[in-house]
Amino acid sequence: MSYSKLLHLLLSERWSIHAADEYKDNIVRLLSGGSFFELEKEREPLQRMALNSSTGELVTPFDAESYDDVPRGSIALIQINHVMTKFGNWCMWGTEDYARMLDEAAEHPNIVGALIGYHSPGGATSSVIPLKNSIIKARTKIPIVSIVDSNMHSCAYYTGSYGDKIIAIDPMAELGSIGVMAMLHNDKERMKAEGIKVIEIYPPESSFKNKPVREALEGKEQLLIEEELSPLAKHFQDIVKQNRGSKLDLSVEGLLEGKTFFAQDALGYGLIDSIGTMETALEEVLTLSRNHQMKNIINY
Repeated sequence: MSYSKLLHLLLSERWSIHAADEYKDNIVRLLSGGSFFELEKEREPLQRMALNSSTGELVTPFDAESYDDVPRGSIALIQINHVMTKFGNWCMWGTEDYARMLDEAAEHPNIVGALIGYHSPGGATSSVIPLKNSIIKARTKIPIVSIVDSNMHSCAYYTGSYGDKIIAIDPMAELGSIGVMAMLHNDKERMKAEGIKVIEIYPPESSFKNKPVREALEGKEQLLIEEELSPLAKHFQDIVKQNRGSKLDLSVEGLLEGKTFFAQDALGYGLIDSIGTMETALEEVLTLSRNHQMKNIINY
């Protein structure tokens, strides 16, 4: 059996995700020894998508592996439509893959901007690192507009907040859930029933190793909260404050503590910049692109 990066993430990561119960059955199944056969298969190559800046139509073939054949002045389109993980597998791409696509788009002469569409509940906290870094780097070359396509929660909002603008394409699109969580799988009783006893041995020189998790499994969650979850949550809050700045209405209850909002309300709270359509998002990124190019000419 090949090594499953997803299983590794489930066993080792902290998560920033909304509505975890939707995925809990599959997570427990995998942790309990079940198998997702597709995780062991080879996945298809990354497919680059781009929009015609005049018509908004898709100008890349379904299996495009580069931006070489798109017209000059095109807009790269990156769609994140699932739980976010750093590494990809057969059934979904990871943020490392999306970052690579964005890096290529920012450097390609045919691309003048990028739209990143989110239909995601969030995911593993490690997933934000490659995409965040790629967005920061890409914005020195091209503008980026983040699109709330039905939902942009938790890790998805974390990375989306790095865009030049955030646009929801429906008043009832959902976003927020700015927070983190840990879900521990305790299978001691099942293993005991099967006659399996696991013994963990730590020398005195390693007394703090895995201590937050060990204590949490014994019903004492405070150390895990204080040493791992709270620092991650505070960091998340700081990033949103940094990226959204004075637009945020910090008086709103739960704004940075995990509450979710419909776009029609989030607009007034400063979590997004506008509500529109894919066409208005395209117009926005083109306007930003023209301003970006003019600024570069002036600086030159």
